[in-house]
Amino acid sequence: MVLTIVGTLIGVGLGHLALQLIGHYQESSQAKLTGLIFIPTETYLLLAGLGIGIFASIIPALQAYRSNISKILAKN
Repeated sequence: MVLTIVGTLIGVGLGHLALQLIGHYQESSQAKLTGLIFIPTETYLLLAGLGIGIFASIIPALQAYRSNISKILAKN
């Protein structure tokens, strides 16, 4: 869960950094891009990242839950 939250926050941060760099090197003065503005609807991105991370962790968690530890350790 922590890895999912950190990954989501890093992804959004990198997206804003890329947008800021694009806006810095942009030559058009009509529509200047900036990555310093956080739009309130970006919380949907955070929620989507959390949802995908939780969904992706369910399958390995179920596999670990169903595994028989004594049989796995007895193989060696």
